[in-house]
Amino acid sequence: PKVGIEEITPITCIGGENGSIRAVVTGGIGGNQYTWYNEIDPDTPIGNTTEILSNIKSGNYFVIVENAEAIKVVSDTFEVVAPAILDVAISNVTPVTCYGNTDGQISIEATGAITDRFEYRYRKIEGVFSNWISFSEATKSRISNLGSDLYEIEVRNTKGCFYKAIADELSVRVAEPTLLAITSEEVKGLTGFGKNNGSIEVAVTGGTPAYSYSWENELGENLDALSTTSKIEGLAAGEYNLLV
Repeated sequence: PKVGIEEITPITCIGGENGSIRAVVTGGIGGNQYTWYNEIDPDTPIGNTTEILSNIKSGNYFVIVENAEAIKVVSDTFEVVAPAILDVAISNVTPVTCYGNTDGQISIEATGAITDRFEYRYRKIEGVFSNWISFSEATKSRISNLGSDLYEIEVRNTKGCFYKAIADELSVRVAEPTLLAITSEEVKGLTGFGKNNGSIEVAVTGGTPAYSYSWENELGENLDALSTTSKIEGLAAGEYNLLV
């Protein structure tokens, strides 16, 4: 008789132990007994004595078949291959534009693990996960409308294989600028009645530099002709507004 090995069920996920193989015997009188071995330990039988070896992980296997005439045949080694690893990368993190906004974004890329279709879900730390959201290797995916926080992300493929073969969460922080604030102002009054030599100078912190300044008088008239910086001069008596 002759014996070969064929794969019945491929391993689903990296690190999985759900593969199965079958011995294929040609010739002989039948009444076969099967003894399976892993090449790592060729002296220790594994599994059962039937033609199918189940629940195996990646590795090299062979089988010895003994028929009713006590004739033994050894197969060639057969390699059970694990699927490609599911690889996930955070390709970009877009911070929140202004303090308190919710326009941050996280971009995800995934490849490997048999399929080019994937799913992700996310949550704030200690929060509740979103529903699973599908994306493809070709289109990638972007999580949008995020506020500043630390987010946990899980990624799996359509076979149910998680990133790194377990429910391993990616942790990503979406940053935001500090609160934009006018921290000090210096006002210099007029030197005489009817003069136009007053001035105002402010100090600004937070936000995202560089800053733009728009001054207005109490009538709502724009004063860009006088200044578009943190200091405005040539002012008459009155109230003034500043938008930074």
